[in-house]
Amino acid sequence: MIQYTISCANRMSQNIQIRLLFEAEGNEIVALELPAWRPGRYEFQTYARNIFAVYAFDAAQKPLKVYKKERNTWCVETKERGPVEIHYQYSCTQLDAGGSWVDDMLFYINPINCLFYVKGREKESCTLTLDLPDDSSTVATNLSFNNGTAQAEHYFRLADSPFFLSSRQGHEVYQVNGISFHIWTHGETTYDKTILLTHFRAITAVQLAAMHTFPEKEYHFLLLLFPFTHYHGVEHQQSTVITLGPAQDLAKPHLYEELISISSHELYHTWNICKIRPAEMYPYRLHEENYFRTGFVAEGITTYLGEYFLRQSGFFSEERFLVEIEQWFNRHLMHRGLERASLSDSSFDLWVDGYAGSSADYKVSIYVAGALSAIALDLQIRLANENKSIFDLMRTLYQEKALKEEGYTEATLHKEIQSLIGEEEQNFWTHCITGHFIEPYVSKALEEFGISVNKVSSAYSHERLLGIKFKPTSSKLDVAKLQINSPSASFFLVDDQLLSVNDKPVSTLHALQEEIELSRYPKFTVWRKGREVSFSIPITDEGDHWALRSVQKNSEASDEQKLRYKNWMREIS
Repeated sequence: MIQYTISCANRMSQNIQIRLLFEAEGNEIVALELPAWRPGRYEFQTYARNIFAVYAFDAAQKPLKVYKKERNTWCVETKERGPVEIHYQYSCTQLDAGGSWVDDMLFYINPINCLFYVKGREKESCTLTLDLPDDSSTVATNLSFNNGTAQAEHYFRLADSPFFLSSRQGHEVYQVNGISFHIWTHGETTYDKTILLTHFRAITAVQLAAMHTFPEKEYHFLLLLFPFTHYHGVEHQQSTVITLGPAQDLAKPHLYEELISISSHELYHTWNICKIRPAEMYPYRLHEENYFRTGFVAEGITTYLGEYFLRQSGFFSEERFLVEIEQWFNRHLMHRGLERASLSDSSFDLWVDGYAGSSADYKVSIYVAGALSAIALDLQIRLANENKSIFDLMRTLYQEKALKEEGYTEATLHKEIQSLIGEEEQNFWTHCITGHFIEPYVSKALEEFGISVNKVSSAYSHERLLGIKFKPTSSKLDVAKLQINSPSASFFLVDDQLLSVNDKPVSTLHALQEEIELSRYPKFTVWRKGREVSFSIPITDEGDHWALRSVQKNSEASDEQKLRYKNWMREIS
């Protein structure tokens, strides 16, 4: 058994002390590894930079040689069979849903950040003891603590079990189908708890109804509610951490809606990615990249269904759900590289440059573009068979793959989707997954359900005619985005500061608009990397860059389309 102990001599230092105890098998070199990433965030993390003061001792407390071999690997030279103790410290200064933070009010740890695993022994059972004598708080977690110690069947179960103790801690429980769902809170709770429980129970009920079963015996929502603006959520097999703020605004509709929305999203991850996951992630390899091209399933379908469950539960009205779809369209259209970034490649490239946009924008969002593609897939399934939906796909993946501890492949997806929509599967895949035509394909699918998607041209001539967007600052005009293949893309650079148009100083969008409308060949002067650069751009009336979309019910929809829409939008009580 591998034993971990976490203590903290001084919370305000934000450093925790960790002791790892295991049995050495003899004269050997034992590798201690720290995960290089965490499930739910498909990019390398830098947890190792927070590790310091690593020491090793034998049974007689004599020092053993310990040294760092690789970025996330430490080696210990053992001399004989017997217990080995590892002592080290970790700096807890990352206050979000995937990090660890310690101060006088909150003791919050994501074990995957800071607990070494003994290489080759990840499947051994392990224990975690919290040595925090001055804290009498109940531990908010999916782990079961008894006298300060919890046991896990293997390393990943422990690493995937975040926990916190708080001086402002709350705890509520509700049940659906005999399963207990816990809501742990840290911080100010300005919402009505009775109403919150009603909404959580409703979204949980529709999710269980859709999937017919729940993967875990119980589930825990860990809500860290901060007094500052924040939004983040991370899924785990038996829990989720959601960080949100400002907490005082949770009594207001907008932020409360964000709380319900992200909670629905993270709960569905219990099936989709925690259990239903790509073959490239069965099992997780925490020390290296897990490249996969099917992010539209992991995050796109979850994003779509997370909001669709709000509609099914009655939390969203039909009109509010259509607003959400409209927002997805417009967020998607703000990616300037739509014509050269596929969903498939964008999923793979998360491991290349993370969640930030690449310099050339060779990537779309697997959340937003994935959600739009998931809508199209769901509607195509419903068109092919009115008694089926995207849930038939997800239940099949769960029953035929996840329950057998297998991952799905692209070939699996092709086969299952084709069984649901026939020859249309190829069009869906080439338009939405490997191609660059998501928006027209989704728009066409929505038309079959009586939904119109209409183009809305930008009111700004510099956006519409030149394809240039500026950062929303009041004192100067700095270039934020350039639409690919637009007139501006051949002259401007991102971060250029616009100084003048036709030699007239310009510092507001209104002044810029006036100058552009006065000339068909305006001269621009920008400040670029310490020098002034001037150029002229020809303007034609053919441009319609940065156009958005409006999504609304079609008043001229056929009876058949109206019926499809009604079935899609129906609530489940």
